[in-house]
Amino acid sequence: MQVIQYCHSNKIDVPNKLKVVGFEQPIAAMCEHAIHLISKSNEGEIMAKKRYFL
Repeated sequence: MQVIQYCHSNKIDVPNKLKVVGFEQPIAAMCEHAIHLISKSNEGEIMAKKRYFL
């Protein structure tokens, strides 16, 4: 909850500017997306999205 409060205080739009994993996305959807990205990466496609882990 502190991350969301910080974002609100600093005018960072959640979830448009910052995604809080497990907060607004079901676990099954996250796993499916991760598997999709891994398979694309294994095919040589470059996945150029920024991710920040706190």
